Amino acid sequence: MASVVWKAKDTTQRELNDFYSLLRSKKSLVLENNKLKQNLLSVEHQGISLEAVRAENSELKQMLGRDIDVNTILGSVLSRPNTSPYDTLIIDIGSKDGLHVGDQVVALGDFVVGFVSKVFTNTAQVTFYSSPGIKTNVLIGKNNIPASAEGRGANNFIVRLPRDIEVEKDDIVTLSHFDTQIFGVVEEIFRTSTDAFQIVLFNNPVNVFNTKWVQIIKSTGPSI
Repeated sequence: MASVVWKAKDTTQRELNDFYSLLRSKKSLVLENNKLKQNLLSVEHQGISLEAVRAENSELKQMLGRDIDVNTILGSVLSRPNTSPYDTLIIDIGSKDGLHVGDQVVALGDFVVGFVSKVFTNTAQVTFYSSPGIKTNVLIGKNNIPASAEGRGANNFIVRLPRDIEVEKDDIVTLSHFDTQIFGVVEEIFRTSTDAFQIVLFNNPVNVFNTKWVQIIKSTGPSI
């Protein structure tokens, strides 16, 4: 009888040991799995961060490699149109860096997007030429057709020209007083047989909502 009891007790003890061993093993596996997940997330995060740094570095190299004007300064965008007043940017340079109201603002090294409209000590506000109500003298196409472009918001413009003037889709638009950089590209042209004028719509290809950096072409005027 005692032998049977001891055998049963021994069997129960082994089963309990196996059970606790299994629990410890599962707990160890869970801990190890969580650790591996954390390591994976860390690696993925580092990979994403590395790609972001590479992309930003490439963008800066592209911008600074353009031959636009020696009298330029690079500014980082602090606030974009979705958080700053409509059709404006806030940048991290100001009067201490030599900025003046009216300085031209270039994005991606090639595209004029706006001008410095307010200057503070450490920051400045950039207003886009496309702001509603702003009219800008431009030149359109290879024949440099003079026109007045009116802003329609978000880097879009409208021009009214006599119907017989030849304008084509994809014509380049430049500023009449600053024709070394691209101001826009003609997107659509509307003509009717009964209207003496044609409507030309163009935009600036730069996505202002994703702009991280801009170049300011400094003038010699007084800072306000």
